Amino acid sequence: MAVSLDERAEALPLHDCQLVNLADVEAQPLEWLWPGRFPLGKLCLIGGKPSLGKSQISLSMASIVTTGGRWPFTNTNANSGDVLILSTEDDVADTIKPRLLAARADVSKVHMLESVTEANEDTTAKRLFNLNRHIDQLSGVLKENRNIRLIILDPLSGYLGVRDAHRDADVREVLGPLAALASEFNVSVYLESPILINRALQMP
Repeated sequence: MAVSLDERAEALPLHDCQLVNLADVEAQPLEWLWPGRFPLGKLCLIGGKPSLGKSQISLSMASIVTTGGRWPFTNTNANSGDVLILSTEDDVADTIKPRLLAARADVSKVHMLESVTEANEDTTAKRLFNLNRHIDQLSGVLKENRNIRLIILDPLSGYLGVRDAHRDADVREVLGPLAALASEFNVSVYLESPILINRALQMP
């Protein structure tokens, strides 16, 4: 028996969207890395002009996390954990480690993600980590080290892997999977950003 085009159209779903009714969602309180300031499972942005101390803030936070130190402006101590740092601007040996030592961090709990090995049919090569291509690699790092509570990307623009960091859609497309990863592993992701791309990062 032949089926008309109208009958076929009626049999097809009207959309492929996944909808969630809020009545079925259980409300959850935020968990905090730094109470009132940096939640766990979220992307956290600090933006500003160069040389204003954004990197110093991130490394001070790393020290507090690795030692279970006290957070500024609070009466609470951090739950001790590991920190993963990605940095394209500062050298590990002459800048990052000395600053961490000066901040009295437990450097045995700090890990640097310096590169990712990419393989093809004939060769392998080390590449700079790229959020567009290597998010699965970052997931593997977090699965291997469940103690990581803070990830620092300094600066974010060095890892976006997009042609135009000022295009809102391009930046958000890259940050979506990173936000999902932060939520999955309940880590706080510290993003250092110059003022120029802050507008694209202001997700509604």
